[in-house]
Amino acid sequence: MTENVKLGFGLLFCFATALGAIYDITSYRIPNFVTYGLALAFVPYAYVTWPTLPFTAVLINAAAVFACCVVFWQLKWLGAGDVKFLTAVSLWMPPDLILIFVFLVSIFAMGFIGLLRALRRWNPWVKSKPFPAFIKQLIDTSDRAIPYGLPIAMAALSVTVPQLLS
Repeated sequence: MTENVKLGFGLLFCFATALGAIYDITSYRIPNFVTYGLALAFVPYAYVTWPTLPFTAVLINAAAVFACCVVFWQLKWLGAGDVKFLTAVSLWMPPDLILIFVFLVSIFAMGFIGLLRALRRWNPWVKSKPFPAFIKQLIDTSDRAIPYGLPIAMAALSVTVPQLLS
């Protein structure tokens, strides 16, 4: 029974994380219902996995991620939605995988920023082609915002999906 419940929570986490990435890519906004939903869904998940979940370590890790992200937000490197999303997602990361998660976020973000920079150089060519509107919006040179929700979701799914399948 507990394994099925854990799998259900894992699938809910994957869905919410992917939904946050889709919203961020298409609108440069991660809705609060996604972020707060992830954080609130962690409470029953923690209750179900209480004997095996190092709850204190998870909260300390999430607080550390939040503290670092607030500094990045103050420097205008991250948006407030990205800070909330990254913090909510980090609640779900096992303590032994939090550093791998943060490392993957930085690697995926670096690759995504590199891709966006390259595409923004080709902006006139891309604008003249029949690409979807959200792709044209992503590479619009007048807007320098970066939707970090996609790299966050990619890293989260890279860490959690193998655990769900094992």
